[in-house]
Amino acid sequence: MSDQRGSMTIWAMGMSLLLFAVGFLGLDLWSGFAARQEAAAVADSAAIAGATALDESAWRNGVVALEPTAAEARALAAAVAHPAWAGNMTVTATATTGGVTVSVSRTIPFRFIAALVPGQVANVTVSGYAEPTVGG
Repeated sequence: MSDQRGSMTIWAMGMSLLLFAVGFLGLDLWSGFAARQEAAAVADSAAIAGATALDESAWRNGVVALEPTAAEARALAAAVAHPAWAGNMTVTATATTGGVTVSVSRTIPFRFIAALVPGQVANVTVSGYAEPTVGG
């Protein structure tokens, strides 16, 4: 029995290190999920802003349609002005007379995973779509 002295201490230290490693990995994953949600918020709100660029001549004729160039410009401006906009994001907007699609891409750096495998990042792209409607 005397040959097992201190084995519980070593086992507890190993388990605590493993627990810290899993915790830091969880922090990396949750920061990735949060960054994706921020990009989705930017894309959705920019698409909604772009969908407000109605073609006035079509509207006067009773048709709800977008003016594509103005919708794209409005969507891009809204994305960059969004409070969640980050420097590592890129945005593209594509509009037709029926709707506007906004894609936001961002790079998410890892902290703990980068210590294990340097240079690892995640590239995330999300899209938002909106179309003009009348009455709600």
